[in-house]
Amino acid sequence: IAPSVADIAVCEGDLIQLTTTRIADSYKWTGPNDFRSSDQNPFLTDAATLTDAGSYQLVVLMNDCPSETAFANVVIHEIPATPTLRNNGPICEGEDIILSTSSICDTYQWIGPDGNSDNTLSNPLLTTTENTTTIPATDVAYNAGLWTLICINGNDCASEPSAAVDMEIHAIPARPTPNYSGSVCEGNPITLLAGGTYSNATTFAWYDTDPTSGTATVIATSENPTINDLPAGIQEFWLIVTNNNCSSPAASVSVIINEIPSVTASNDGTECVDPMA
Repeated sequence: IAPSVADIAVCEGDLIQLTTTRIADSYKWTGPNDFRSSDQNPFLTDAATLTDAGSYQLVVLMNDCPSETAFANVVIHEIPATPTLRNNGPICEGEDIILSTSSICDTYQWIGPDGNSDNTLSNPLLTTTENTTTIPATDVAYNAGLWTLICINGNDCASEPSAAVDMEIHAIPARPTPNYSGSVCEGNPITLLAGGTYSNATTFAWYDTDPTSGTATVIATSENPTINDLPAGIQEFWLIVTNNNCSSPAASVSVIINEIPSVTASNDGTECVDPMA
C-alpha cells in the first residue's frame, strides 16, 4: 500500500517540507533535480524556486519490504514583481494623501509608518483591490513618513515591498497678526507690519481687498512694505504668509489715515495808525 503524502502549493521563496504520516523502518524520497532523502519529513528547500516544482515520490520499507510508490505534487506559485509606489507629496496639512502604482495586482497593501500588522491593514484604505488609495486627514492612517507597497496575486503570494517613498506633510502657517506703524496723515507713506517671527523661506502677499473675494490682487510681497499716497479714512489690508507652498488663513488690519486739517487766513482790511508815532 502506498504511504499517505501531502501535495504542496507554496509561493516562491517559501519553505518546502515533504511529509508523510506513515511510520516505517526507512524512507526513500526522490524527485526533480536529483532530489533524494531518507528522512520521514524532509525539507526540500527553505526558499522555493520555480525549478522545485514537480512530482516527488516516496517508497517506505517495513521489514525490508517496499511499499507502493506514493506521489506528492509540489506547485510553486510565482510572486508578483516588486511594485513601484508614487505619492502626491509634498502636501499641506489637511490635504488628502494619494498613493498610487502602475503595477497590476489582485490586492494592494499600502504600508505606512504605522506598520503592517493585521489590525493596521484591516483599514479598508490600506488594503485595496484598486491601484490607488486616498487617505483623508481624518483617517487614523494619515501620517507623514516612509510608505511602501506590497502586491499580492490571486494565490496569496506577496511581492517584495516597493522602494520606500517619503510622504511629506507640511504644516499650515498660523494666521498672521498684521499691524502698521503708528498714526499717519493722508498722502504720507505708511509701513505695514507682518508681525511675528518668520523663517527665511516664508513669503508674504499683501492685498488691499479681501483675497477670498476672487478679484483681489497682490499689492506688496515684502514682510513690511511701505504704502504711499493713502487717502483719508480707514483702509483695510489683508496678509497671507506662505511656507513650503502652504498658505496661512488671511488676516486683516485696518489702517486709520488722518485727514490733514485745512486752515484759512483772513483780515478785515482796516488798519489804524497812531499819529503820534
